[in-house]
Amino acid sequence: MPPLFRIKSLLPVLVLLFGQATSGRLAAQDTWYAAYGRAMDDIAAGRWQEAVQNLDAALQLKPGPEVNARTYGNWRPDYLPHYYLGLAWFNLGQYEKAQAEFNLSLQAGAILHAPELHEALLGYMRSVEDRLESGRQEKQNQEHVNAEITRALEFERQGDLDEARNRLETAMNLDPENETVKEHLRRVTDSIHLRDEQARQQQVDRLLNGAVRSLEKGALEAARDSAERALALAPLDARILNVLEKVEQRSRQLSAAEDDRLLAADSLLARGRRTLEQGRLTEAGRDLRRALQLDPRNRQAREYSLRVDSLIAAQARSQRQGELIREASLLLDRDSLIFARDRLIRARELGPDPLVDSLMSRVEQRLAERERLSREREAPQLVLNLPSDSTRRFT
Repeated sequence: MPPLFRIKSLLPVLVLLFGQATSGRLAAQDTWYAAYGRAMDDIAAGRWQEAVQNLDAALQLKPGPEVNARTYGNWRPDYLPHYYLGLAWFNLGQYEKAQAEFNLSLQAGAILHAPELHEALLGYMRSVEDRLESGRQEKQNQEHVNAEITRALEFERQGDLDEARNRLETAMNLDPENETVKEHLRRVTDSIHLRDEQARQQQVDRLLNGAVRSLEKGALEAARDSAERALALAPLDARILNVLEKVEQRSRQLSAAEDDRLLAADSLLARGRRTLEQGRLTEAGRDLRRALQLDPRNRQAREYSLRVDSLIAAQARSQRQGELIREASLLLDRDSLIFARDRLIRARELGPDPLVDSLMSRVEQRLAERERLSREREAPQLVLNLPSDSTRRFT
């Protein structure tokens, strides 16, 4: 910072000289050192805009900086108007103007003969450059913020609220105190919350309707699953709680019915086993099949049912085989050997039986005897039909 204390220490001398300067023939006109002295007073008092005006006036009267500048009388101040103009502009926040004046002060070279002020000048120039760079970065940052706002508004117009929020959050990170960004972000966030709430409610309604349909069809697990998923989205929705209560009521009813069903299945299984032991296969099969219908996972009912089905099938095969054997016996008695053999072949396909084998043997013997007799009857006829000299040829 500039050595303002030096300016303040020179005030008594400046006042005295300014009083002298205003006397005599100089009283009717301003001088560079009078304007320069007023500027020093302004700087000491922090009146930066007035200091600029007085320094400009001094420069119009004396453009060139100078150390030990000649004035009226013996006062020879260091006349460094560009340095103090730069100082004034610096404190007014006009950093580009301050930089320009500091550069003019260096170019003039007079300040090099005032080492303390020269050092202060270099410090101010570094500070000015830092603030100009900061200003440039701030400008770029603001341009970036404005670009993000523009993109966000376009995404919002297209209905892409999530991307709009992302852009506004980027802008907020760049400029956390930007009220315009805050306002847009609040609006877009509210719109997203409203959209999400509407989507959530639609999902709740879909799940609830699905639960009701499943309940009507008796699909209690599906109804419970849909209702619980809906409840996770809307824990206080009375409609969902009502559906879940209905599901539980139906479950309790079915649980009681399930107990009755299993008891009935056990009773039918016990009766089926008794009738099976008594050889009443048809009744046993009916009871066991009904037990399986009531309790499909009952392993004993399934095993006994398969056993009864096997016995009934074996009984049916035995009966059919007996019928075929009787038919074959009748056909054998009537000498219908071909038909008898056919019945016996079908009887043999139903399972081995000694009687079938015995009858088949008789049929085969009878057929062989019939074939032999047939050949004997045909032999004389063949001889009669030979030519007259065939006998001589074959003797």
